[in-house]
Amino acid sequence: MKKAVAGLLILVTLLVVGWVASAFYIGRQIEAALADYEILFTRSGGLAVHQLDYEPGLFNGQLDYDLEIQPGTDSEAIAFVNALQQELGVSLRFSGTAQVSHGPLVGGSQPIALARMELPYRLPEALRDSLPQLPADAPLFTISSVLRFDGSLHNHLAGMDYTGDLSIDNDSAELTLSGLTVDVDIDPQLSSTHILFAVDTLRLAPEGVDMAIENLLLDLGIDDGTATALRVDTAMRRFLVNSELTATRLEVENLDGHSVMTRERPSIWLGGGEGTLERIALEVYGVSGELRDLSGSSQASIDDNGRYQASSESLVARITAGNNVVNDFAVDFSLNNINLDAYSDLMLLTTSTDPSQADPDFILQSVLDGINRLLADQPVLSLDRLSLSVLEPNDISLSTSVTYTGPALEDLLQPQEMLAGLDIQGEVYLAVPAVRELLAAGLAMADPSLQGSALDDAVDANYQQVVASLQDTGFVTITDSAITTSLLIRNGSVTLNGTELATVDDLMAMISPPDVGGQQDPGAVVMQPDFLGDPRFERVTLATGFTPDPHTVELLAGGQRTAMDLLGANCAGNVNSAQPDVTLSYSAGPDYGLYLYAESDVDATLVILTPQGWACDDDSHGDFNPGVSIDDPVTGDYMIWVGTYDGGAAQAVLGISEY
Repeated sequence: MKKAVAGLLILVTLLVVGWVASAFYIGRQIEAALADYEILFTRSGGLAVHQLDYEPGLFNGQLDYDLEIQPGTDSEAIAFVNALQQELGVSLRFSGTAQVSHGPLVGGSQPIALARMELPYRLPEALRDSLPQLPADAPLFTISSVLRFDGSLHNHLAGMDYTGDLSIDNDSAELTLSGLTVDVDIDPQLSSTHILFAVDTLRLAPEGVDMAIENLLLDLGIDDGTATALRVDTAMRRFLVNSELTATRLEVENLDGHSVMTRERPSIWLGGGEGTLERIALEVYGVSGELRDLSGSSQASIDDNGRYQASSESLVARITAGNNVVNDFAVDFSLNNINLDAYSDLMLLTTSTDPSQADPDFILQSVLDGINRLLADQPVLSLDRLSLSVLEPNDISLSTSVTYTGPALEDLLQPQEMLAGLDIQGEVYLAVPAVRELLAAGLAMADPSLQGSALDDAVDANYQQVVASLQDTGFVTITDSAITTSLLIRNGSVTLNGTELATVDDLMAMISPPDVGGQQDPGAVVMQPDFLGDPRFERVTLATGFTPDPHTVELLAGGQRTAMDLLGANCAGNVNSAQPDVTLSYSAGPDYGLYLYAESDVDATLVILTPQGWACDDDSHGDFNPGVSIDDPVTGDYMIWVGTYDGGAAQAVLGISEY
């Protein structure tokens, strides 16, 4: 009996000693792992570690932390962080003390590990009124961190479900958020990272607008620490925007995508992806359309000669507009024979250069040099297929290829120089039954009373008019079964359906801009400025019927370059060619025209890039002030420059109105 008791005591003693020893060992392992992560986070540059001190105990420990998320050197990221901290009072510096549970049994979703801790994040007092229905003692989200035995770190963020108001400044909206989780797995060398983002429901409904996302999943794998290999999987069940203000409803259903990429150069990625989308439905002012069963894929690689090549294929199985339906709309592109070094350098130039800081002439010359390096190898851009099926597969189709065979360019602002060196080949095929079917759809939409034999007669009459007008040109071939034509631009000559039409110089003369008048045709001016950057003063978003009318923007007019040099003799004044002064994002409607004007104490001018083309004006608004009227504006971005006729800079007011 005594021997049994003694044996039991020895066993218990050994277990206790072993448990204590393992707890001590685990504590030291945790301490060492945290020290390693501190070094790795500091080297990564994205996280500043002001303090990360761990005091191990027997079965738990205490972590004192002071961490700050850093945006790096990217100007846009820095601006975003500053906005969070200054405008909203949100700090990206987190400090405090956390209790750490030692393993091997830590509980939670991963119960066997070295250690586990939980960090609740509560809304700052400055933002407490932003979510008034959030319980005062409830965390906005909780982060659970698990340190595994292999040294890897698993972090799980779980957001609190919320239904209530969201108030920022004087704006408010209804907010519903549920099922928000973020899982991040990091290995001990930061050589691979796995991020899984999921949200069940996100709904934001300011007055007159309802936006919602349901069952969104983003799965991102970074296979090495320098982010040279990526895997991205995306899924979303539903996305909805419903606006009473603009009479618009957009609905997207069942998105699924997958891609795997490796970074060959700083701005060049190889690999590919594929995706599907079940449905896109759009309704604007009572006119509805729908796309069904969309699919697409893309691939980028390096060919046997070391040249970059890329291709993409897209298909929409069914397009519905009102009562009209077309099937199998397909678009296939390819890009071949691209000098990889030149392409990489050009991409790096366009993505890393800040146009507001760099000399426009330097940017223009650098872009010109990069383009000439690309063109020297005669790259080929092909629209391999653009087709749709109206009655039969591919009964309407178009294909074209473009390459450059001319000498090096000397001036990007002289488009005829590039046109003279282009080699363009294209073909168009229209099956006659498909053309007649489209005519019938258009006539029925314009006059719903047309039916039966009356509709057939109208189709016959309109088709004969189309045939007669096309035959008069001599640039198409018409048979009983199809209408076809071909295009060839080579050695500065334009040939249409085998007949030489014009030279490049003839075309440039035909599209040269007319004289400037008080109400300029937005499509009249076609030449391009140096660079289209972000607006210098303001980005304005307006929808038709906006109030107050006019909407005004105070700015400094003028710039270093003359509009005449950039766009031709019918544009006056000096402007800042590097970026527009104001960008107007305008949602047009059927009832109003758009009027843009400027007022200044000096002789001011206007240069506007509309979605339809260029417009310029000098004095149409009166008192040496410019004004441009657009009778039938379209939805899109309007880039606006306010110039000074005599050079220099001057205070001015841009006015945006409707009529």
